[in-house]
Amino acid sequence: MIQQIRARRVLTEYGWRENQAVAVSDGIITAITPLAAKDTQFDAEQLCPAYIDTHVHGGQGMDVMDDNPQALKTIAAFKAQQGVAA
Repeated sequence: MIQQIRARRVLTEYGWRENQAVAVSDGIITAITPLAAKDTQFDAEQLCPAYIDTHVHGGQGMDVMDDNPQALKTIAAFKAQQGVAA
């Protein structure tokens, strides 16, 4: 199912875009397109696609101190599901 979120401002890799529609399918952003000029109803003021967690110890029962490459992969996958990009 595709959901459309209308936002006054959307942060993209190119900077802020004004009056945009963000299409999301299965939790993944599939398109960002301009809204029609007449569309003044917004679902959100600002949208950011992901967040950066600068202080991570682990997740899913794993710890970064485990000295285990699989633990790091598990933590990364878990954080990505929560919307953390880096």
